[in-house]
Amino acid sequence: MGVQLDAAALVGNDPNGPVGLLHNPLVHQTAGAASLDYDDISRAVQAVRYRNYNPNAYVLDPGGAGSLARLKTTIQDYLEPPADVAALEQFYTSSISTGGADVYVGDFSQLWFFPRTGINIEVSREGGTAFTKGQIAVRAYLRADAIAVAPGAFEIIAGYTS
Repeated sequence: MGVQLDAAALVGNDPNGPVGLLHNPLVHQTAGAASLDYDDISRAVQAVRYRNYNPNAYVLDPGGAGSLARLKTTIQDYLEPPADVAALEQFYTSSISTGGADVYVGDFSQLWFFPRTGINIEVSREGGTAFTKGQIAVRAYLRADAIAVAPGAFEIIAGYTS
């Protein structure tokens, strides 16, 4: 359920569902470079600060997180992120890969979720092979929307390669 909420809030583009940050025309995007580095994220932090918001986190896919973790100096020492990037929390999710990869930098207190229903949990021994195998089938679902209440609080580094 969490991966689907991530996808809706960050990438959503369903005409009957949430419009995620990626498809929100009010959220600024910067084209990503061939490979992600800390400079890209630092520039995104700067861009958000120019719009009078203070980013608190960045979200990227596991490949991007791995690429950043493996950045090395010319003498093969691992690089530390600059202070403005190190101050941010790093989160990753597999639900944001859209061909290229994207990094979402921003003040995530400005991205709100609105549940339309409670979380529904259904348990059954019927359907499929659950009954014959002595298993229980469990299904959980929720209807929710997500909205960037302050689109200027976000900067997307779009389409880098990891």
